[in-house]
Amino acid sequence: MKDNNIEEYRKNLLEKKNLLDNAIVQLKSEFIGIDNVIDQIADAIGSWLFFPEMQEKPVIINLWGLTGIGKTSLVKRFSQLIDYNERYYRFDLGESTGKYFDIQDSFKEIYENCDKEPFIIGLDEFQFARTINEKQEEIDKSSSRAIWDLLDSGKFDLIDFNYNIGVFSKLIKKLDLALNKGVEVAKGVVTENYEIHKDILELSEEDDNDDDDGDESLKTKNEKKLYFVPEVNLNNIFYAVSDMFLSKSELREKLNDLDGESTIEYLIQLYKKTLKPKTVDCSKALVFIMGNLDEVYSMTHDFNPDMNADEFNKQSLKTRQYSYYLPIFYIGSFSSDNRFRVI
Repeated sequence: MKDNNIEEYRKNLLEKKNLLDNAIVQLKSEFIGIDNVIDQIADAIGSWLFFPEMQEKPVIINLWGLTGIGKTSLVKRFSQLIDYNERYYRFDLGESTGKYFDIQDSFKEIYENCDKEPFIIGLDEFQFARTINEKQEEIDKSSSRAIWDLLDSGKFDLIDFNYNIGVFSKLIKKLDLALNKGVEVAKGVVTENYEIHKDILELSEEDDNDDDDGDESLKTKNEKKLYFVPEVNLNNIFYAVSDMFLSKSELREKLNDLDGESTIEYLIQLYKKTLKPKTVDCSKALVFIMGNLDEVYSMTHDFNPDMNADEFNKQSLKTRQYSYYLPIFYIGSFSSDNRFRVI
């Protein structure tokens, strides 16, 4: 059995290698003049593609250059060729709303939808993500701070406040009031003062839970079986604590073992857990940072229709001479101390 697992693992690695090799060949046939860049990308993502389970931080690749040279298209096409098209998520930071939780919530949804499997994030127009202006003054742009959390360790804590948590809190107070008004409960079912319970929880006839199991000891002559936590309220609880239970029936089964006081205590415990920050882990992600360097190349503002490619290249070389020889297509990554380095 062990030998079979090893053989299957080798087969999986070989399939990934063939996929990557074919992707490199195809990219070089579609994107002319950047073979070296494509090779560097392939080398940089090797460990992420072959051994994602060993990754402790996101793999970050920087692509910088002039507008329109194909950075976005290259990353998108690369994701398709290695079968990550359904797990590639692009963010245009030039269209950012500026709200921190917009981007953070998006990362959370991506992480949950990918079921903890590796995925690719493309951060396009990254030059707009800066939080310090030319005067070294802080820019009030909270959305960018969520991105720095991603680039740092790939993990961040998120307090998930939503409608269901608010309803959950009110439900606990109503159930506690019902007990104080004389409602009695046995094994999750109301046994005394049905009408008081219905009135406090504002239940309609449709909200009653009629599980006719023949247990007349839990019913009066004209009353149906009524859960202390009705089904309509169980939905709100489950969606607030869905990461703690596999299904609503599992939650219902737990509540059906409790009396009134025990139910309140148990619901308070669940409610407190919903208030704790949840760790969103994007450490298995491959992150492409794509930014424009148009301001470095002064000729990009020259709209002379008579300028040919040779003249454009000549001016580009002059610009690069005075800009630390930045290439038109620049690739790099962050080192372990979060400093940018050239690949």
